[in-house]
Amino acid sequence: VFFATDIGSYLLIKIVRGDFHYWVPLEGIASIQVSLIVRVIVKVITDFINVVQLRHPYEVGGAQWVFGQLISVATLFIALHLAEGSGKLGKEMSRLWFISYILTASALI
Repeated sequence: VFFATDIGSYLLIKIVRGDFHYWVPLEGIASIQVSLIVRVIVKVITDFINVVQLRHPYEVGGAQWVFGQLISVATLFIALHLAEGSGKLGKEMSRLWFISYILTASALI
């Protein structure tokens, strides 16, 4: 649900701004299909690999890129909180919290 919402909001923003069609010179339904595939691939790469070059306005865009990074950090802490609530990890939780703080701090530098 989260992934679909994130990709859906990204595509909706691209459509509303009139920036959905990619630069590949195609016409008709092929243009829409290629644009959809490329836009989803670019968004997934940007979210999971953190490619800074994709902040360009013709790709993901700066505001959407920053929003994606903040959501990624937030979901890390939400997942840790849910795992801690289940009580299944016990002593490992303190180590996971420590690692998440280190990773978050290193991402912000």
